[in-house]
Amino acid sequence: MNKDALGHAVFDAYSGRPGVEFLERDDGYVKPGSKLTAEVYLSKPESWNKLERKGLSLVDGRILDIGCGAGRHALFLQAQGYSVDAFDISPLAIQVAKKQGLENAFVLDIENLGSIKNRYDTFLLLGNNLALLSNPKKGRKIITQLDQLANKGARVIATCAILNQDDPEHKSYQEENIRNNRSAGQLKLRVKYKDITGDWFEYWFLSSAELYALLKGTNWEIESYEEDQGQYLIVLKRN
Repeated sequence: MNKDALGHAVFDAYSGRPGVEFLERDDGYVKPGSKLTAEVYLSKPESWNKLERKGLSLVDGRILDIGCGAGRHALFLQAQGYSVDAFDISPLAIQVAKKQGLENAFVLDIENLGSIKNRYDTFLLLGNNLALLSNPKKGRKIITQLDQLANKGARVIATCAILNQDDPEHKSYQEENIRNNRSAGQLKLRVKYKDITGDWFEYWFLSSAELYALLKGTNWEIESYEEDQGQYLIVLKRN
């Protein structure tokens, strides 16, 4: 738990002593301190953006919330009577989710989806969590594992940031990715909080075209796509 930097930030915010966490990219770029933890991970429905609210309105049946953080979406759906399982890689974030009353929350790395025994009608990847696909190879593996957990007609409801390829702070990094035969939107990041430095992880702001290519030959197809304020909401349906 010592490297669970984001989890410590979430736990402190929940405990009324919020601090500031930083995101470091592998080229040395550091994102200035934000209020991400307190304002987003513990936020209430009235502050959620349009695409999150719409995504939650589309759920059906049994739900798996992937990368649930402190459980804000899962708690909202649980209160409406849905059967929701939720997981996150952060043990402390899951502690907070349980303290807030989330019943079926557990610690898991998204790469280990195959260890889950239940089957689902809805998979949630909200809060830019489509980026947890990480890269084309890992993304394909995750899509395949979701297929194995999905009931017929199941949906994936996900949001992702739209990559800004004109931002001078990030343009050279994106160009370096392309030179190295990577997607422009691939990132390698780690979280720093107080004296805790998390492990490096990959994040992928993939375009809808890249997702379409990733889905070829699978049982998933794109059902709908909507953009708003630098983000997109995408719904996949299993054939």
